[in-house]
Amino acid sequence: VVQSHVSPAPPIEPEAGRAPVAFGDLLRSRIGGFALLRAAAVGLATALGIELYPDHPIWPAITVLLVLRPRAGEALSIGVLRTLGTFAGVVAATAFVAVSGDSDVAVALAFFVCAYLMIALQKVNYAVFVLFLTAVLVLSQDLLGADADAAAGQRLAATALGALISFAALGVGLWMVRGPSDAGGTPG
Repeated sequence: VVQSHVSPAPPIEPEAGRAPVAFGDLLRSRIGGFALLRAAAVGLATALGIELYPDHPIWPAITVLLVLRPRAGEALSIGVLRTLGTFAGVVAATAFVAVSGDSDVAVALAFFVCAYLMIALQKVNYAVFVLFLTAVLVLSQDLLGADADAAAGQRLAATALGALISFAALGVGLWMVRGPSDAGGTPG
């Protein structure tokens, strides 16, 4: 008979010389402040998405979640690449739908090719990944019998809105951390 003895895990102790983090300390920390700012930006994007894009209300919020980062340069880069990739994907997918006529087979084949390329090329460049992601979303709308042109327009507008909300939140965050004179405002 084999006996197994599993002892309970020891309690997690804070690092030597460090006290446990209290919730209030977290809220006052840079990451806690960023988390609150990001939550507010996602909330705003969700509310606007529900109002402006009832068929795809979550698209602006997804953009905020993916774009808004603690580091300003990274957020700006991701925001620009996401917007450019979305624009290119909208153009490519709507052009393909227009020239394919009513051929569901051609659109389905393009859907699978774009889905493959989205994954295969995701590490090449974020804009390339988003191009194929957007093409998949637009082509899927056509396959479902929805208006692919309307979905493409909403995708582009929702992505731009999410990027703008992210950039505005980034500006607010910089202003809160550095003060108005360091963030481009008027000296106080």
